Amino acid sequence: MTGEFVDAVDVSDICDDIDEVAIFDDEPGRYRARAFVEDDATGMMDETLVDLTDYPAVVAVCRRAFDVQDRVIFKPLPVWTPDDVEDATGV
Repeated sequence: MTGEFVDAVDVSDICDDIDEVAIFDDEPGRYRARAFVEDDATGMMDETLVDLTDYPAVVAVCRRAFDVQDRVIFKPLPVWTPDDVEDATGV
């Protein structure tokens, strides 16, 4: 995904599946929230593709904590897969 980093919120104390939610400026006036988990081996944050709307407490905390006035989208971008490409199982 693209976009410039804007702000992040640590949600590890309210969610076992997500450690941090960051927002990125997709385009002027529209922000997209993305979830991250900490890699225990490296200590680095890795993006995880989850639908944040499945975590209403996380969304509520983020809406209050993010320092932006414009719309924040919590649903993930749709994943596009060409019809003529086989999946990893070869089926």
